Amino acid sequence: MKAHNVVYCNDFTDIYELKVTPVIESVDLEKGTMTIKTTVENEKLLAAIKEDNLEDIAKYMAAADVIICRCGALTIAELSCMGKASILIPSPNVAENHQYKNAKVVSDAGGAVLIEEKDLTPKKLIEEIDRILNQPGTLAQMSENMKKMAFPGATDRIWNEICKIRK
Repeated sequence: MKAHNVVYCNDFTDIYELKVTPVIESVDLEKGTMTIKTTVENEKLLAAIKEDNLEDIAKYMAAADVIICRCGALTIAELSCMGKASILIPSPNVAENHQYKNAKVVSDAGGAVLIEEKDLTPKKLIEEIDRILNQPGTLAQMSENMKKMAFPGATDRIWNEICKIRK
């Protein structure tokens, strides 16, 4: 059975990468840790590769099959450009609940699972990760749906519009 990379980004300050093969046993959301049934290779990763600087975030996100994270606009843009299936947990402490609205659009398009923080439990998170990774075709379909939401070249398009207005 294929091993999967799951990256859990706790507000993008702590990054944990786990090789999941394939059953997660428990999740501690406060500590940002997962306990999984593992092989010897994966037990080394259970120490959870923790990075305190954000310079490596792109590496972890690129290697991940599923990303568990918050859902600000730039995060959604990054996920869609990379075509990454995700579990989005909107922060309830943001202006006008914009992270929920971002996550809802992505979830409705089939690129992510939306779990509100008030509904987040280890059991629910485990079930969603298991469903995405083990239900045939789910990971690939979510990734494809996420790619469809991308706007490659958006920065250039915005800059060109600004230049037109300035003329």
